[in-house]
Amino acid sequence: MTRVTVNGVSSKPTRAFEIIRSAAEAYLSSGQPSRVYVSADRLRAWLAAPGKRPPVVVDIRTSDAYTHGHIPGTVNVPWQQVLETDNLTHLPNDRAIVLVGDNGHMESRLALVLNMLGYDARVLRFGLASWTRNRDVAPKRFDQRAMAAGYPVESTPVALPSPGPLPALESDVDNARSTILAAARACLIQGKPDEIRVEALFARMTSELDRSPLVLSVRKPEHYALGHVPGAPNFYYAESARLDRLRCLPAERPIAIYCYVGHSSNQTAMLLQMLGYQATNLTWGLASWTPDESVAMAAFKESEDARDYPLET
Repeated sequence: MTRVTVNGVSSKPTRAFEIIRSAAEAYLSSGQPSRVYVSADRLRAWLAAPGKRPPVVVDIRTSDAYTHGHIPGTVNVPWQQVLETDNLTHLPNDRAIVLVGDNGHMESRLALVLNMLGYDARVLRFGLASWTRNRDVAPKRFDQRAMAAGYPVESTPVALPSPGPLPALESDVDNARSTILAAARACLIQGKPDEIRVEALFARMTSELDRSPLVLSVRKPEHYALGHVPGAPNFYYAESARLDRLRCLPAERPIAIYCYVGHSSNQTAMLLQMLGYQATNLTWGLASWTPDESVAMAAFKESEDARDYPLET
């Protein structure tokens, strides 16, 4: 079994680090990320389009949750099993794959890995919560009125730390696919990257200064300029695999990452964790930090984003 481990730090990227980084950079710079997230309306039309090959839709929830209700025609592969060899061999290389889960978060992590491996992986934006308003089937949805904390934001830009060493990532094989899969599987087995709730992050930032994480925004630069978590530099998601940017991240300090609603930040957190960083994702992104919609745009709104499309059991 291929193993990927971190052995301290290195001034130069190790072979395993560079394999993972370059595969991620190829994906992130390809234009593919701009079409990864698919709305419920788009997916329904896509599945019903006459004369076109529909995507393969994979529900990554537990088998019990899948049995309770799922999008018609989907197959169930729980998220822990998606990257197993037998399941990967059944995924098509010539058709899009749409991952469906609770809210788009775990699906984003898996989509990153699948796209790094050469698949065309998409994610149902906001997960099953956007397909149905049935809370028995899709209970994990964002409620801004109840979940947005109301913490302060600032608009003054913050610079990334000075360049430093990289995690010394080592793999016992040279094969690129095996290295990528080993790093990703290790993350899933260990439950990494961690998720952190906004209250816990705020507490660590204000009362545990010696153990506080570096907080990173991965939003678009123009949206970062509108407002960001105090002290957080911008580490734009589409540029997160660039070596010059990665050198500015601490190799041995926790890093907390946020985006808009937790989608693209989960991709970035997964990538950093695979590279050997100590990455954590802020659950629900900036939308959980502030209710100010001029700053925290794109939050899930049930009245606008949820549908009542059919389910089957």
